[in-house]
Amino acid sequence: MNLKKTIPYIVIIALLFSCSDDEVDCSAVDCIGFPSLTFEILENGENVFEQDLFSIEDVSLSGTVPDPSELVIQEGFFGPESTQLLIMTSFAWEETTYDFTINIGNSYTANLIVVIEDSPSGGCCGGIPLIQSLELNGEAVTRPYDVLRLNFDQ
Repeated sequence: MNLKKTIPYIVIIALLFSCSDDEVDCSAVDCIGFPSLTFEILENGENVFEQDLFSIEDVSLSGTVPDPSELVIQEGFFGPESTQLLIMTSFAWEETTYDFTINIGNSYTANLIVVIEDSPSGGCCGGIPLIQSLELNGEAVTRPYDVLRLNFDQ
């Protein structure tokens, strides 16, 4: 028998015997965490937190938001450049539609509609809330886990 013709059969047999019905050890699996929203807030192209135009105390949420939610300003990187980013986090996201506004001082608002659905149940990472869709000021966001830029021009 030719070795080149035999190798595919050996590979198939090895794959069949390597599969097992044993449970996966979920302690070794790192699941994605709860959703967070990250924003770069700009006024005329300049970061409002770096320019000291606003601080975290000037930022609030109104409308239907997960409770509790936390807002923090944190340094983020775009390649070699760093900038101050507004991050909204919560461990209370549930499978529903959230309709809320981010208020920045008395000057600016951004309206968000966030649809959350749980990941399929079962396995190690089942039932985790994930962003299914996001609208920012009425426009669909195709990559909701990326940094969302809000540019307010005067």
